Amino acid sequence: MSTREETLEVDPTEMIWVKVTLPHQLCCNLYIYGCYRPDSGDADFLDALNTSLERIAGSTNNTVIIGGDFNFPGWDWQEKTLKPKTHFVSLHNRFGDIINNFGLTQIVSEPTRLGNTLDLIITNRPNQVNSTQILPGISDHNGVYTEFDANPMRKKQSPRKKQTGKDLDSLHQVCCSKYKVLVTRQALKTCGFC
Repeated sequence: MSTREETLEVDPTEMIWVKVTLPHQLCCNLYIYGCYRPDSGDADFLDALNTSLERIAGSTNNTVIIGGDFNFPGWDWQEKTLKPKTHFVSLHNRFGDIINNFGLTQIVSEPTRLGNTLDLIITNRPNQVNSTQILPGISDHNGVYTEFDANPMRKKQSPRKKQTGKDLDSLHQVCCSKYKVLVTRQALKTCGFC
């Protein structure tokens, strides 16, 4: 089931948030964010992104996938540094700080327009990324195709140790002597202690 999360959308930026509740996941939601940042000098966008992420940061179990045209041409994402002669250095650095502060990873490393990586996929679950490809686009940008694993590996519960007769005798003795409770061996078997 998916719903638009307008409470995460901050004016005046071009963004949309969707929350997807996965039926097999009891404890988390998938938040997908799409955006367009038209002006490379737009500081309001960074405020809006930071505010949105603060609103969903309360739960560490949520999966976040952010995608869009961010227009930060000064980033060299392979080296994770700024290119020489970058304009709006403080905005580029602030964007990098937001990514780091929320435990996010930017996964696109190839250029998407004129030698710059402007179109990004950012997530807090990079281990769930199966593949990312740059495909020819229908505009002046190439498209970014990314596959995510919606079924992350789950921890397997170790089998419960079957109690032995010796364990049962010890438990019976503790209950009777320390806690002054009369517990029969049959009651302990009924409760699943052996």
